[in-house]
Amino acid sequence: ILDDYLTIKSYELNGLAKFNVLVHFLIIINTSSQNLETTQEVEELTTLQKVIHSYLDFSPIQKNLQILEDMILLNVKQKHIQTEDTEELLTFVDSLISELNNIYSLNIDNESFKERLMLHLKNLISRMNTGTYSRNPLKETIIQQSPLIFDIATSCAIIVCKYFHWERLPKDEIAYLALHLGMEISRLSKKRSKIQTLLMIPEYSSLQHKLSAKIQTLFEDDLVVAKQLTDNEIIDESKVDLIITCVPYSSLNTEFVIISPFLSSEDSNKIASSIEKIMYKKRRILLSNQFDKYFSNELFHVFEKENLPQDYLKLITFLCDEIIEKRDIDPKFKEKVFEREKMASTIFKKIAIPHQFSYFPKESSISVVVSSKGIRWNDKEIKLLLLPCISEQDRKEFNQFYEVLLEVFDNEVFLKKLINVNNFADFKSIIK
Repeated sequence: ILDDYLTIKSYELNGLAKFNVLVHFLIIINTSSQNLETTQEVEELTTLQKVIHSYLDFSPIQKNLQILEDMILLNVKQKHIQTEDTEELLTFVDSLISELNNIYSLNIDNESFKERLMLHLKNLISRMNTGTYSRNPLKETIIQQSPLIFDIATSCAIIVCKYFHWERLPKDEIAYLALHLGMEISRLSKKRSKIQTLLMIPEYSSLQHKLSAKIQTLFEDDLVVAKQLTDNEIIDESKVDLIITCVPYSSLNTEFVIISPFLSSEDSNKIASSIEKIMYKKRRILLSNQFDKYFSNELFHVFEKENLPQDYLKLITFLCDEIIEKRDIDPKFKEKVFEREKMASTIFKKIAIPHQFSYFPKESSISVVVSSKGIRWNDKEIKLLLLPCISEQDRKEFNQFYEVLLEVFDNEVFLKKLINVNNFADFKSIIK
């Protein structure tokens, strides 16, 4: 569809611009397919609508199409011209990525990504100047399933708004930023530490080679084959996290999966389930090992047992004031927490983690409020509130810890145990 439209209009887009337009185009098509509007007669349609109508049975909402057409024109106009505005924007993107790398200990240093982000910001400026934006149907999915990516995008939005003197960005626009950042961070995360796996497959008619290749292709992002053995060799379990075998096997200490020589869909599901078990166990171990560093009795509260503010924002104020007083922290900490909260809520399902990553105290800590009955905030109900205050020396480590907090506490069974504790000792015993 996009290629046909560009051909008819005699437009040319370079690869980066085309990728940027295509991401937005797909989201607009997805939105329109779920929210159909009555299609006009074909002769009344714009060129873009005619092309879309020739492929699909519906026409996207006109406002969204206008945004897309403006985006295409903007990128076409810039094709042969490297303007001062473009140079200035690229300089800003460099500083923006540098700041995000510093805050979240990322390692983004990809020129093509920088250009894609620059093009996205160019289009964002155009939308903000006209007061229009496109609804992002992936917004809630990103917020709930990729909270760390959305958090990085929110920090990005705060920096962008300060630079361009905007009050705030709509959540839909922050979700678009999350899409761009998420794809790059996902690319980088493929280099992360993977599950060390031992394959035990009989060496018969190239079975070992074929099955090993298939497993590594299917799970390349999650595991690495550390060693391959046949069924008559001695196994050293101490250096592996997972054993995948085609022959009968049992282990008390290491996760193992027995599969068929043909790797059925059921086998793949069993391997995926074991990977998730191992990852969850690793998260719990990290949480347990780091517990005493971040949590303390003096910053722990059971909502139903204390006379705490009933309003969510007043409760955050109370926790900020408490930690400022007890840990001798600069009052700017509270200001930064609310600056982040104003841009986008830090409530994820039944967990709230109000925070900021621009002011760093000398000592790290996390304030905790648990509530069995729930704390109401607008249409949401919070069961667990965490207020992290992280030192500069701990921030790289905490980025991983933050993701672990979200993933582990999101487990319904585990969360139910936590919110029903009566004191800090019970809270600690459940986690450790």
